[in-house]
Amino acid sequence: MNDMKETIEFSKTLNILYVEDNEDARVQALKLFDNFFTKITVAVDGKDGLNKFILNKELPKEKHFSMVITDVSMPKMNGLDMISAIRDIDKEIDIIVISAHSEKEYLAQAIKLNLVGYLYKPVKLNEFNTIFNKAIHSIKEKFNKNKEIDTISKKNVDFEYLLNLYGDNVIASMTDTKGKINFASNAYEVISGYTREELIGRPHNMVRHPDMPSAAFKEMWATIKAGNTWIGDVLNLKKDGGYYWVKATVSPQRDENGTVIGYASIREDITMKKEIELLHTQVTNMLDNIDDGFLTFNKDLIVNTSYSRRCLDILNHKDIGNLNISEVIFSNDESVKEIFDYAYSELLNTNDELSKDLFLSLLPTEHYNNNNNIFTIKYKILPNDECLVLLSDVTEQRALEKDIKHEQQMQKMIIANAIHKKDSIELKNNFLIFLDTLNKLFLNYNDVTLVDLKRDLHTFKGLFAQKEMLYVTDAIHKIETQIENENFKLDEESAFIKNELNEVFSKDLKIITEILGDDFFDDTDRINVEVAKIDSIQFQIETVAKRCTIPANKGILIDLVNNVLKLKEQPFIEMLNVYPTTVKNIAIRVEKELYPLEIQGDKKLLVPEIFKEFTDSLVHVFRNAIDHGIEDFEQREFLGKDLTAHIYCSFEELDNNVVLSISDNGQGIDAKKILEIAILKGLVTKEDASQISDEMIFKYIFQEGFTTSDSISDLSGRGVGLSSVQYELDKLNGSIEIQSRPEVGTKFIFTLPLTQTKSLMDKDEDILLDSVVDVSKLFLENDMSIKVLDTIDSENSNINKYYSLVSFNGNINVFCIVAIDEDLLEHIFNAFVTSEVSNEEREEMIVTLPDEIVNTVAGLTISNFSKEYDSLVMSEPLTLDKNLIENFELGNLSVSKIIQTAHGDFTCTIIKMKD
Repeated sequence: MNDMKETIEFSKTLNILYVEDNEDARVQALKLFDNFFTKITVAVDGKDGLNKFILNKELPKEKHFSMVITDVSMPKMNGLDMISAIRDIDKEIDIIVISAHSEKEYLAQAIKLNLVGYLYKPVKLNEFNTIFNKAIHSIKEKFNKNKEIDTISKKNVDFEYLLNLYGDNVIASMTDTKGKINFASNAYEVISGYTREELIGRPHNMVRHPDMPSAAFKEMWATIKAGNTWIGDVLNLKKDGGYYWVKATVSPQRDENGTVIGYASIREDITMKKEIELLHTQVTNMLDNIDDGFLTFNKDLIVNTSYSRRCLDILNHKDIGNLNISEVIFSNDESVKEIFDYAYSELLNTNDELSKDLFLSLLPTEHYNNNNNIFTIKYKILPNDECLVLLSDVTEQRALEKDIKHEQQMQKMIIANAIHKKDSIELKNNFLIFLDTLNKLFLNYNDVTLVDLKRDLHTFKGLFAQKEMLYVTDAIHKIETQIENENFKLDEESAFIKNELNEVFSKDLKIITEILGDDFFDDTDRINVEVAKIDSIQFQIETVAKRCTIPANKGILIDLVNNVLKLKEQPFIEMLNVYPTTVKNIAIRVEKELYPLEIQGDKKLLVPEIFKEFTDSLVHVFRNAIDHGIEDFEQREFLGKDLTAHIYCSFEELDNNVVLSISDNGQGIDAKKILEIAILKGLVTKEDASQISDEMIFKYIFQEGFTTSDSISDLSGRGVGLSSVQYELDKLNGSIEIQSRPEVGTKFIFTLPLTQTKSLMDKDEDILLDSVVDVSKLFLENDMSIKVLDTIDSENSNINKYYSLVSFNGNINVFCIVAIDEDLLEHIFNAFVTSEVSNEEREEMIVTLPDEIVNTVAGLTISNFSKEYDSLVMSEPLTLDKNLIENFELGNLSVSKIIQTAHGDFTCTIIKMKD
C-alpha cells in the first residue's frame, strides 16, 4: 500500500488554520499546501488567527481545526503570543511555525510551546514533507484513539443487545423438595412441547431422555441436597418424542430461615451446539486422516473451531480455534499479514466479480512457519462471507527442488567461470582489493563514502551474478538491504559485513577450485608485471608534469602520459563478451523470451583499461532493459509484437570517441511516471516540469536513489544500478543520450572519449576553493560590513572552537569547511542579531551560527559554479568530530585559504575525496 498516498488523502480531510501577514508569502505557501490540504482557513495576523480559532471551537467537533501553521513576526499580535493563547484553549493541537531567516531568535521560546516543527522561509518541499508527515502521524494517532473509544461504546451497546437475546433462550422452572414442578416459564413450555397445566404437579423426570446416564442425575441430587449449585449438560425428551439439550443450573431455594423449600433451575438451549459438536467430531475424524489441513474462518477473520488436526501439525500450533487467521498462518511476518488483511478486507467489500478475483489473487499462496515448514494455501469463499482454507505441507518437496536448483546453479557457476576465466581472475582480484580497502573506509566513513560503498556493492553484485556465483551475490543483496535500514550504523556493523563477505566469497571460490582445480585462479600471464611497470612510468611523468610551470612543456608531458596509457589498451569487444551469456541468464530468470544478444563492432578497436570499470557497470543497463523494458509474454501478444524480444548492442569509433549503443524493442520509458517521481523527490518543481524535454526527463533514472520500482528485488529496485553507470561514465568524461518511444523501445547511446588524461593544470579542489573564498569575502564585506585585509594560502583548515561544514556530491565529492575565530564570530553575531538576548541564549545561538554561515556561503557559491560543477548537490550542515576531519585532510586532497580581517581569521577549506 502507498503510505504517502494514504497520508495525503487523510490530510485533505482536515481543517487547517494558516496565519501569515505577508500576502506574497501566503500565495507561495498556499500553492505548497494545496498538495496536502483542501480545507484551509486563512488569517492575516496573530489577532485575526486567535479570533478565528476561538470561533472555530464553537462549531461541531468534526469541524474543529486539526492543525495551525503560522508565521512568527506579525502586527497586532505576533505568532508566539497567539500560539500561547491557543495553547490555553487547546493543549494538544499540532502547530507548525514557518519563520523568516531573521527571526530565529524566537526559536528557543517557540520550542517551549510544544511545536511539531519550526521551518525557515522559503520552505523547501523535502523539509515540509518531513514536518508534514510528523504532524499528520500525530493527528492520525489522536483520530484513531477517538475512533477506538467510539468503537468500544458501540460494542457496549451491542453487548447489551446480545444479553437480551440470550435471555430469550433461557428455560426456567422450580420444584418442591421432592422434585415436583410448581413453576414453568413460557420458554420451558415452548421447548418441551408440554403446556403449563401438563407440567405443574408432575415430577421433573417426566422429560428425562432414556439416553441420559442416570449417574448424572444422582450427582445432581447429591449436590443440591448438600446445599450447593449443580451445573451440567442434560439431554431431555420432548412431548412429541424428539429431544433437546440444555445447560442446566440447579440451585436450592430457601425461606427466610434458610430452610430449603425447593429447587430453582435455569436452562439454556444448547441443542444446536451439541449437534454442531457431533458434526464437528464426525468431520474432524474424517479430516484428521487426510494429509492436507482444512480450516474455516469468518468475516471477522476468526478461525472456527471446526478444523482438522493436520492444521496444528502444519502450523505448529496447539490450538487455533477462535484465533485471528492472519496471526495463525502468518505470525512470523508482519508484512505478509498486512497484505492478507488488506486484500481480504477489500475482497469482502466489493460486489464486482473481477475485483473479487483480483483481490483473491493477492492473498498469499505459500508461506513458512517458525519451524521452517513450508506450506501452500488455497482459499475458497463460502456463503455468509466465510472462507475455507486448504493447507498442504510441501517442505520435503521444496527441499528436493532446492537441492536440484542448487546443483543446477553450481553447474552454471562452474561453466560461467570456466568460459570467462580471465574475467573471473580479474573479478576475484578486484573484489579482494575491495575487501582490503573496507577497513580504511569503515574508519573514515561519511554520507559520501557510504554512497560509494553502496555503488561498489551493487556493481559487484551484478558482476557476480554474471558468473552465477552461489553465495556472494545473495550475501551482497542482504547487506544492501541492511545498509538501507535507517538504524544502520556502519561503524558498528563493519566487522560483520567484512567477515560475511569474506566467508561467502571463500565458499564460492572453494566450490570452483574443487572442480576446476586449485590453480584455476592462478594468473600466469606476465601482463600484471608489465602493467605495474607502466603504472610506475605513468606516475613519474605525472609527478614531473605537476611541477612543470611552462605550459608548452606541460602539454608535451600530458601527451606523453596519453601515449603511455595506450600501452595498457585492450580490445573493447573483450570487455563486452560476457554480456551475451548474462542477458540469456537474466531473461531465463525473469521468464522472458529473448533472441541471443549479438555485439556488433570492430573487434580490433583498442581502448584504455580504465574502460573496464564502465563496461562492468553496464550489467545494470542490460538488467533494466530485460526487467523493466521488455514486456511480459501477454503484453507483447496484445500489442501484436514478436513474442521473442530483441536487445541490441553495437559500438564504433567516431571522432576519437567510442560510441556504444544498447537498445531494446520493449515498452519504452514512461516519461510521465519518471517526471512525477522527480517532482516528489524535489529534483524539479511543478512549474519547471512542463518545460523539460523527454531527453532531460529520461536522465533522471541515472540519479542516485531514483527508481520507478514499487518493490526491491535482487535484480532491481534500489535506485543504485544506473547511478553506478553514471558514476563510471563521469570518470571517463563520457556522455549519454537516451532515445525512447512508447511501445517501440529504448536506446542508450554512450559516448566515451578515447583521450582520458585530465588537464594537470586544473584541479577541482582549487577551482571550488576560489569560488567559496570569493563568496565569503563578499559576505563579510557587503553583508557583515567587516573589511577584508588580505587572503593567504594555508597548510590546513585551522579548525578551532567554531567551525561547520557541508558536502558537495555529484561527479566529484568534496567537503567545504568554514572555521571562524571567536572575536570575528562575535562581530558577525552582532550583525545577525540586533535585539537583546540573554547570555544563555547568546551562547546557544553563537554555537549554531557557523552552521548558518556555511549554509549561506556554500549556498551562494553554488550559483557561481561553472558548468562542470553545476550539478553538484549540497548537503545540510554536518556534525563531524575535529579529529575525523583532520584525518580526512591527511588522507585526501585538501586546500585552504585564510581571509584575514581586523577581528580575526575566516578560513575556507575544500577536501576532495579520492576516487
